[in-house]
Amino acid sequence: MQYLGSTPRIRWSVVTLAAALAAPLASAAAQDEGREDVPEPPAARAWSMESAMDRAASTAPSVRAAAARLAIAESHREHAAMPVLRNPIVGVRALFGVPDDAAATYSFFLGIPFDLSSRQAHRTEETDILLDEADGQLELERIEARARARVAAARVAAGQASLEIARARLVVAERLLGATRERLDSGAATALDHALVEQEVSTASANVAARRRELAAARDALRAALDLEPTVSVAVEPLTRAEVPEGLTLERAIAMAEQRRREPQVLRLSARRHRVSESRMFADSVSPLVLSAEYELQTNSQRLSSFGVGASMELPLFWTAQGDRAVALSEADAADVNAGLAGRIAGREAAAAYRALRTSLAELRAVEEQALPASERALELTEALRDAGAAEVFRVLLARQALFDLRQRRVDLLLAAWLARAELDRATGGELR
Repeated sequence: MQYLGSTPRIRWSVVTLAAALAAPLASAAAQDEGREDVPEPPAARAWSMESAMDRAASTAPSVRAAAARLAIAESHREHAAMPVLRNPIVGVRALFGVPDDAAATYSFFLGIPFDLSSRQAHRTEETDILLDEADGQLELERIEARARARVAAARVAAGQASLEIARARLVVAERLLGATRERLDSGAATALDHALVEQEVSTASANVAARRRELAAARDALRAALDLEPTVSVAVEPLTRAEVPEGLTLERAIAMAEQRRREPQVLRLSARRHRVSESRMFADSVSPLVLSAEYELQTNSQRLSSFGVGASMELPLFWTAQGDRAVALSEADAADVNAGLAGRIAGREAAAAYRALRTSLAELRAVEEQALPASERALELTEALRDAGAAEVFRVLLARQALFDLRQRRVDLLLAAWLARAELDRATGGELR
């Protein structure tokens, strides 16, 4: 861009435009207080992308809900801790001998059930898998929350930058309107020139209002992602350029997605748990062995007594929880199928995010290195011709509009790159360095 300083007039134009575009965020917030229906006070501090992601990983509602489910899974250990001895069985029988006194019988029965099935071992294994599944789900929610926070923070930062560009366009348009009025009064401009500049001012003002609306929505989304109070003011540090992680290729991204994504892992754990549940259900259908002791008295006149022991058990021949076990096995098969599908989806998502990031960065380089410098130079030359009386106002307006559109396109591409980077990290199963 060495040609930008070719003449004093051009240097002055660049300085003026840069000053208009570089208004600080604090003054922007102050202007919002005067123009927005519901003003938002300046934030105490600007969130960085990393700080927003760290907060979301611990405070996001989905993360806290997953942590609660992990606590519920932990409580299942109480099932495995149940003793082998079950509640004793007590029985009392009294036949009063009326009218046959010799048939009088009084007995007392005490039985102790023993659970000799493999239920406890299966329940322990089932609980261990359930804990691994809940822990994997918690980690999955943390990754999702970090990705949502990064997207929300990037949208706020892009909204702030877009609002600054819209304000700068309005300031430049208002200045041009004032200059055009002076030229109109002196006869150096026409009524059409004045109408065109007024149109530009009204368009720029509407654009500022639209950018405020978009920024307000982005801030609300960030509050939701970070679980902030609805009245807390939020601001985000300016966007920098997102980059492709060093050494990451398309093939490597796909392989990482298939290896590290939590969804297939959680689904495979679910399949294992259902199969263990099927074995535990069969064990639950086996009744305990009851070892008993009994004392009996006979007749009312001549007391005869006896003591004995016994054992009884229900034979698991016909009722073995066949229906529940069939459902559990079918759910295990479905989880296996879904795990395979999730792995394939993960690979495609990682590939799409990788391509989106690369193409966004390529377009961003083209805008920054070619389109923006060319548009700035075209504006400078157009303004110089207008000042010399050799160009009309509408040419200046077109050149300025093209420049501001390119500046906004640069912000949109920065946002697109960060959205792709957030999706790439999520698709590959975690933060990429």
